[in-house]
Amino acid sequence: MSEGEQSPQRSRWGRWAERLLDPLGWSPAERCLLVIAILLPGSLVFVLLINFRSGWPYLPPGADRAAMRELGALAWWVLAPWSALGIAALVARRRPTGAPVLVHLTVQSYALTIAAFTYITGPLYSPGWMAAMGGAMVGFLLFERAAALVGLLTFVLGLTAAMVAGRQGWVPVPVRAEPLAGGGLVGFGVTAVFFMAFTMGLAMFLITRWRQHERNVVQLSRTDALTGLTNRRRFLEVFERELARAARYQRPLSCVLVDLDRFKHVNDTHGHEVGDRVLVASAQALARGLREADLVARWGGEEFALLLPDTGAEGAMEVATRCLDALRAARTMLPGGPLGITASMGVVEMPAGGARAKDLLRVADEALYRAKAEGRDRVVLGQVAAAQAAASSSARPSE
Repeated sequence: MSEGEQSPQRSRWGRWAERLLDPLGWSPAERCLLVIAILLPGSLVFVLLINFRSGWPYLPPGADRAAMRELGALAWWVLAPWSALGIAALVARRRPTGAPVLVHLTVQSYALTIAAFTYITGPLYSPGWMAAMGGAMVGFLLFERAAALVGLLTFVLGLTAAMVAGRQGWVPVPVRAEPLAGGGLVGFGVTAVFFMAFTMGLAMFLITRWRQHERNVVQLSRTDALTGLTNRRRFLEVFERELARAARYQRPLSCVLVDLDRFKHVNDTHGHEVGDRVLVASAQALARGLREADLVARWGGEEFALLLPDTGAEGAMEVATRCLDALRAARTMLPGGPLGITASMGVVEMPAGGARAKDLLRVADEALYRAKAEGRDRVVLGQVAAAQAAASSSARPSE
């Protein structure tokens, strides 16, 4: 098989692996399947150990054998509801939302199963409580808070009911509250460590994925999807912060607005796909012309904004001219030949007395339109006196 024939298969497996490692992106039914995939085999192992290994390591050697045999016969029935839930989850797994009944049934079944497990292994010993703690952590991460809270309440009520029934003699009590020693101590210790490691590992994995989701959401809220540049909202946040810093420490600060020339003609003539390619090429060209401390953002449409900390008007004109040269050098290849890019730019420097962001942006925008009127493909410095007057009047106390 050639390399080209293998690529789609590798890509398909890669997508499967990426989806498998992102349970927070699964549908509710798929999240139920994760719980079922853990509980169904776990329940089967526990039932087999009760019936054929006297319950060790879950049950101490001194456990009531008759009670274990009676419970072992009943324990097989726990596999039926989990199998039914598994089939229901497989049927509903392609639904991106919904399946609230399946979620609640899964959570409640988990709670009752762990309550029974805790009762059988001894309510005062650690394995059942480790499983309950892990289930609560995973439940709050995977499902809605209401479902997890109801499940936690079900566990407490189910365990309490089982303990009352055991005290009244209605159900067998395989483990009495008594000190453990020897094999019982080792078995319970090993079981507790296993549950703790599994629970904490699964919780850490889910929390790590949750944090990655949060980082992705924050990144998306700050980034323009097409060009990968900072978006307008994030630019204004940084602009306000840099304005305050520049005014406090008496440092220069400049801003540049960039508008691609005749971009509507590009879209109308070559289509929006070519227009998108021009925007991406322009973004890359502008980024190449800036320092690491500078910030470039997509302002909207075919407009970009540059923030130049510690840069006065003269330096900002030099940076803008360098960016303009980078845009001229950028080319978008078309079947008929390369498509050149030019832009008009308006530059403004924050006055010594400080200014508001909206006033500086207004001045830069006016300078940009003068550049358009003077023939495009050029840089024009804005009249900072207008911004300074606006800032001074807003800062002056009322008389």
